[in-house]
Amino acid sequence: MEANVGIDNSIAWDEWVPESRVLKWTDTNLEKQKTLRDLHSKKKAEKIATSGERSTEQKSATRKRSRDTAEDTEEEYMKRMEIKIVIPDVLKGQLVDDWENVTKNQQLVTLPRKPNVVQLLHLFKKENATKDKKEEHQVEEVIAGLKLYFNKALGSMLLYKFERQQYADIRKRYPKKEMSDIYGAEHLLRIFGIVPPSFLSINEDFRRLT
Repeated sequence: MEANVGIDNSIAWDEWVPESRVLKWTDTNLEKQKTLRDLHSKKKAEKIATSGERSTEQKSATRKRSRDTAEDTEEEYMKRMEIKIVIPDVLKGQLVDDWENVTKNQQLVTLPRKPNVVQLLHLFKKENATKDKKEEHQVEEVIAGLKLYFNKALGSMLLYKFERQQYADIRKRYPKKEMSDIYGAEHLLRIFGIVPPSFLSINEDFRRLT
């Protein structure tokens, strides 16, 4: 790194001057010397202050750019993690039938289900296999997120009143198993009925549950 070195002639001490250029020791000359010294000090202080202001402005601008970059990165991440869910009409009809079977007819599905939620998500991953590493990672994130969502939301958000006793019995019978290994498509489908219309924001919804 190169550095530029400047010399301030006003305070150099290596110049030999003739007597004619030396001010006499009088009150007037002393006052003049004091005035010049004060003026020099004032200019130097202003120069330092200006330099400090520029430095502060540059640091503020740098911090702002850093914040903007961080916000842009988070916004891009959120957009990437926002999954558009399109539910076919046949599945919407299945949700209605499921509701009627449980709430009106008081019917319960047989548990454990085959295929269960984990197996269904594995099938989803298999059918969406890709050679693109980035897309593959996103699919894995979605699958892991849906599994976590299901296990967290089942007991508090995905069951009808008539199903709660069955749920309690299952928890006692399989205390070491996750509910995604027990329940199946009927209850997994209900997830898409409780999220905002057509959208599932993986990051935000999981944050509420954990």
